[in-house]
Amino acid sequence: MQAFSGSHTLHDANTTISHAGSTNPARVAAIAALAMLLVQPALPAAAAPMSAAPHEHRCEVPAKSPAAPAVPATPVAKRATPAAPAATPVGANAAAATVVADHAAVDPMAEAEANPDPDAAELAAIAHALAACLTDGDARGVTNLVTDDWLGGFFGGESMSREQFLSLAPGLGWLPVDVRSITNVKITGKTATADVTYVMGHQLTRSSWSFRTVADAKATQTAWRVNSESPLSVPTPRDAARIEVTLGENLMQLSVSEVVGEHVLLQGKNTGAVDHEMLVLEFQPGYSLTDLLRSTGPGLPEQAEWIGQTTVPAGAADDLVLTGLEPGLYWVVCLLPNPDGSLHAGYQEAVAFTVK
Repeated sequence: MQAFSGSHTLHDANTTISHAGSTNPARVAAIAALAMLLVQPALPAAAAPMSAAPHEHRCEVPAKSPAAPAVPATPVAKRATPAAPAATPVGANAAAATVVADHAAVDPMAEAEANPDPDAAELAAIAHALAACLTDGDARGVTNLVTDDWLGGFFGGESMSREQFLSLAPGLGWLPVDVRSITNVKITGKTATADVTYVMGHQLTRSSWSFRTVADAKATQTAWRVNSESPLSVPTPRDAARIEVTLGENLMQLSVSEVVGEHVLLQGKNTGAVDHEMLVLEFQPGYSLTDLLRSTGPGLPEQAEWIGQTTVPAGAADDLVLTGLEPGLYWVVCLLPNPDGSLHAGYQEAVAFTVK
């Protein structure tokens, strides 16, 4: 759903391309790796797509059935699936304000369950199937559930063919995507929208997904496809620990270095003249920031687990909501490149916090 999360941005030394939403269900996993492939030639290749842990939903086009029930989602809580090694998904939720609210108020599948229209159940089934495809790293399955506009938005463009997407898929790093709630379902003829809350890796995201019908020769298959995504405010768990993050050129500071609990809200403020990111990583034992900076090749090394990310524009503020964190040490780094190709993290733009 970095597999879809709000907006994503791909960076290189001279260019910034933003796209809000690409319907990708979880900032959608693949964008992360592509961003690193295009942007960060200095980092090592990501491992092959993770073998998917068993999950409740299947990566397939749901059968069209008026009786198809929406499946309730699991509330945000324990870390369910370890994130696969992937690259920085650049620019998540840069334009979306984060609202502090009680996560329990987010009623999973509330409106999809209450809505008697079978199309609402189909939309929910499509969303869960797309999340399953992204979690499994099944690129072909993804293309069966989305439009060309979604595929293009995923990579920062306006449209992309199925063949083009599949040609790029082998270089993508995939992350687990878990849809937590689908609400505010609105269906008008051949188009529809719904507010979707999901977790990509350990990043909580909420966005508005648009759907549209497509010609389908199989009467037994749903004609709905995910068409686009735009960011919405994120419901932050009431008990989330808060860490203020000050960003700038050769600067990254945290207000506290130790927090308690599985939910963490990083409140970023960029005091600099250029964009910076809050990329949260967890390293395997024995691996260090120095090792990361010395790595070569595209993607993140397998010893660095992607937890969450957002890009904070120059002079702006943005929040990053993380959930399901286990006790341990987590690094906040900026891997955006300088004009000379070096990474910001090599210039004091990296700091760690501990979760207890």
